[in-house]
Amino acid sequence: TSLTAEVIKIANEKQFLSPRQTSVLSIRDAINVIGLKRLKNLVISVGFQLQNNNLAVEEVSDFNVNVARVASELTFYTEGVSEDEAYLAGLFHNAGTLLFATKYPDYDQVFLESLQYAYRGTQLENSNYGTTHTVAGILVAKKWQLDNLFNQVILMHHQRNLSKIGNSKARTLISIVQLAIALVTQSLFSNYSGEEVDQMLANSCAELMIEETLLADIRDELLKYSIS
Repeated sequence: TSLTAEVIKIANEKQFLSPRQTSVLSIRDAINVIGLKRLKNLVISVGFQLQNNNLAVEEVSDFNVNVARVASELTFYTEGVSEDEAYLAGLFHNAGTLLFATKYPDYDQVFLESLQYAYRGTQLENSNYGTTHTVAGILVAKKWQLDNLFNQVILMHHQRNLSKIGNSKARTLISIVQLAIALVTQSLFSNYSGEEVDQMLANSCAELMIEETLLADIRDELLKYSIS
């Protein structure tokens, strides 16, 4: 099935393969490589992508998938968050934008304009639609029965002051997603980048204790292998 094929495809990405594993050819291989719990996260991620492939505005969908990919890469530089958790968080952090994209014909432009306001972008949505994608995203999370950890990511991925996030794992995961957002925006949506994006990158790097110079390889791979 397409779900199986996509799960195997993602399981073959380098961040999921062990040094001794050259490829994943079946779901059984995937279980052996990443384990059942982590496989569940990938299945949810892929199912969500497949469900929305024909619904979402292209820019919105591409942005979310790229954030998921970069977030999983960033786990190599951090501790306490697995690749599959980061991928799932990156994919679902903007789940509400997919609902908005199908409901509001002008949302693609509102979405792109809001990218430069990495912390205040939801204000633009609220003024246009009377609600935000973070609120809509929680409805999506409930449908997919996501753990509360991912609900926190959906609600707080625009949080400027990361120290206000009490749960340490949630704070790390949100910081990873924020750093991925900044990298994707700067690299692939540079026309819509801005001061707040730069600030989000600096703040998340500080929280994760990652030197910005270490991100060069991620930027290069993002431009080389991006789906955009």
